[in-house]
Amino acid sequence: MFSAVLSRSTDIGDVVGAIGPDLFDALSNERRRRILCIIDESDRALSATDIAERLTERQTGITNPSHGDDEYKRRYVSVYQTHIPALAKLDLVQHRNGTVTSSAHTAAAASLARKSEKGRTA
Repeated sequence: MFSAVLSRSTDIGDVVGAIGPDLFDALSNERRRRILCIIDESDRALSATDIAERLTERQTGITNPSHGDDEYKRRYVSVYQTHIPALAKLDLVQHRNGTVTSSAHTAAAASLARKSEKGRTA
């Protein structure tokens, strides 16, 4: 575990250099920014269901969203079909066997996402 933490890049410049302009395209989407933060804040592997639940809570204020709820369903479909694959393709997260975990670039990308969110609300 300790070696995994040491190998994670927290330098935004390293991530921009490694991924290039596609990073900014990925971060231009609010849900992707929030998903990166959710994954970065987690201390365990998450499923698309876990991510969609947390995303629904953050975006709507609904706590413990029902899986039958339209707000949850919309987020689950976009998380599963669009956002996780896009983030994994850029190596911003790791997606294997139905679970999503941090990659070497998650922390720095999430930091950039948080800065972007602060800039939008200022």
